[in-house]
Amino acid sequence: MESKKYVLDAPIWNGGNRYVGIAPFRLKKNNLKISCRYRNKQGKPIRGWEGELFLSKRFADRYEIKTFKYGKLYLIPLDDLIEFNEQINAKLREMKKKTWSNTYTKTEINQILLENKNISDICKMFPGCQIEPNPS
Repeated sequence: MESKKYVLDAPIWNGGNRYVGIAPFRLKKNNLKISCRYRNKQGKPIRGWEGELFLSKRFADRYEIKTFKYGKLYLIPLDDLIEFNEQINAKLREMKKKTWSNTYTKTEINQILLENKNISDICKMFPGCQIEPNPS
């Protein structure tokens, strides 16, 4: 499912509790990447909400739809949405650690060249080049 960008002017302020109000039709075909234009007097964004927050229909369905004079909205507590995004980001970081590596040792490079004839042939096409391990 595609994610669409959606920009709010400000969250819904409810006696100190902040909510994100999203019309159900916005989540019918797409997930949303929600950002907010609101800045405090010092020009800083809402604490914990910098950049975009991901919102899926599945997550929004945990909350009831409330009817207002201007339409129906999912009323989602901002703290819950921020926590949901932190969990997603933690899972992505964990997956990155397990599956992706940017660094190879010289031994690993030699092993890769021995096992993969195509890579070895490409290296032979560039005499004088050297494959070095990533220094980071």
